[in-house]
Amino acid sequence: MSSIVCYIAVSMDGFIATADGGVDWLNPFDDALAGFRDFDASIGASVMGRETYEFMRKHLPPAAPQDRRRTVVLTRRPLGDVPANTTAHAGDIPPLAAELKAAAAGRDVWLVGGGQAIRAFLDADAIDRWRLFVVPVMLGDGKRLLAPGQEGLRAFTLTNTHTFASGVVELVYDRRRA
Repeated sequence: MSSIVCYIAVSMDGFIATADGGVDWLNPFDDALAGFRDFDASIGASVMGRETYEFMRKHLPPAAPQDRRRTVVLTRRPLGDVPANTTAHAGDIPPLAAELKAAAAGRDVWLVGGGQAIRAFLDADAIDRWRLFVVPVMLGDGKRLLAPGQEGLRAFTLTNTHTFASGVVELVYDRRRA
C-alpha cells in the first residue's frame, strides 16, 4: 500500500533552509544521501509547495525527479510553463492525499516540503511516515520544518534510526493509528 512520506533534512534547531531558501549548509553531509537512490526509486509521485518547486526547478538539472514522475504543486497561482506531469492544487489536502496514494500504484508519495506544505499535510493527518535527517548544525534562522498551524497531538512510532559518519542521524517515524 502506498504511503505519504516526508523525507527531509532538518537542522538541530528545526530549519530546512536558510532564510533565503539556501541549502548549501547540507553539502558537508553528503554521506547521508547514500540511500537516496533507493528512496527515489520507491516514489510514484511527489507533492510540494510552490517555493520548493520553484527552487528545485532552478537548482536541479533537467530530468530531475520532479520532471519524470507526477508532481503536484500546492499553490493558488498558475504555474506557467511546466512539464505535462506537473499540476497545481489549491484545494483540500485529504482528497488529494487519497487520490495520490491510489494513483501511485503501490509506490510511495514523497512530501518534499516546504514548511507550509508539510504543515498542511500534518494538519490533515495525511503523513504516514517521516524520514527526518537531523543534521548536526544550528542555523539560528531560516525556513522552519513546520509552518505554524493547528495545535493538536500527533503520535508517531520510531521504527528505525541510522547514524552516518558525518553525525547526521536518520529518524524514521510511522504514524500511529488508533
